[in-house]
Amino acid sequence: MKSFLCLAGVCALLSGSINAQIFNKNYVIKRSYGDQATVKATLQVNEKEIITVGWVPEREFLSDDVKPIPYTNDAIVTKTDVNGNVIWSHRYGYPGLEDRAHGLELSYDGRHVIIVGQAQCASINSERPTTPNYDVLAFKVEIASGNLIWTNTYGQTDGTENGLMIEKVWDYSSLQTAKVPMLYTIVGTASAPESKDPFQRVYAVSIVDNGFKVWSKRYQVSEYGAPILYNTPYTHTRSDERNMIIAGTRWEINRPSHIFTMGIDHSTGNVSDGFYHYNVSNGYSHGGGIDKIYGADYGKYAITFTTTNPRAKESPWMDRIAVMKLNKDRKPIWTNLYTRSFRSCQY
Repeated sequence: MKSFLCLAGVCALLSGSINAQIFNKNYVIKRSYGDQATVKATLQVNEKEIITVGWVPEREFLSDDVKPIPYTNDAIVTKTDVNGNVIWSHRYGYPGLEDRAHGLELSYDGRHVIIVGQAQCASINSERPTTPNYDVLAFKVEIASGNLIWTNTYGQTDGTENGLMIEKVWDYSSLQTAKVPMLYTIVGTASAPESKDPFQRVYAVSIVDNGFKVWSKRYQVSEYGAPILYNTPYTHTRSDERNMIIAGTRWEINRPSHIFTMGIDHSTGNVSDGFYHYNVSNGYSHGGGIDKIYGADYGKYAITFTTTNPRAKESPWMDRIAVMKLNKDRKPIWTNLYTRSFRSCQY
């Protein structure tokens, strides 16, 4: 079976050490105000088909004096073949309200995808509330046709939640003896009203195959006891069939931003395998991509992020690419920094 790496409409064939570009195409989404589309995630759902998700402007709203006012977005889902040819492309969303898609996961039956993102919730007294409330959005789509199976939102009535990624329990068969349903874990961010907790926290929701919620949690882990400005998860990987590991950016008051990793137990939502943070030379670090290493170092992890290096003799505040290897307990083994040459544009 061929293995493909796909991102935003560009696919590379992964075969040994050869990376051959398969296609690079631009897609024009019709009836899009400004022709602006944003792609956030792709997933190869089988040997022949790829699903891409993001959002696209819904339409241009006009006021009474025919002047444009801000438009809203619809979630957009597009299916292509592995050559980049569009099979179908559909919008999903409530008219006049904001809907965005950030991530997706293949369903257990292999015939659907569950897509997550953010939805603006309508006010009881107004179709366009003056103070918008946003919840985690999830919806299930049939791969063959793009037909919507169900849609749901999750969050607090007075908070702002955003779904960024979703993962299903990898080995469902190991849980059948405990009669655990087919679980998916959605991870994103949440912030409460300013009077309660205005800072952005990691937020997770567990759902089953029909969209019903099992549990939801906000995580307020602080390694130093300092007030947290925000925690933003960016990527995830698997530690085993019961846990997922997420990585992202963390910022505490009076401290430079740094990278964090944490584990979440699919069945309970509890923090598993600890919470760890990483930095380089006390610089400002952003991003946070994590994946498990395979081969001789199986079980170890690698994370990538951008960081400044205040101790550098030249251009200390220029962003550098950092690659860090972690052991099985997610403790650093080594770190390498890569700096671009302004003359050659090489690393």
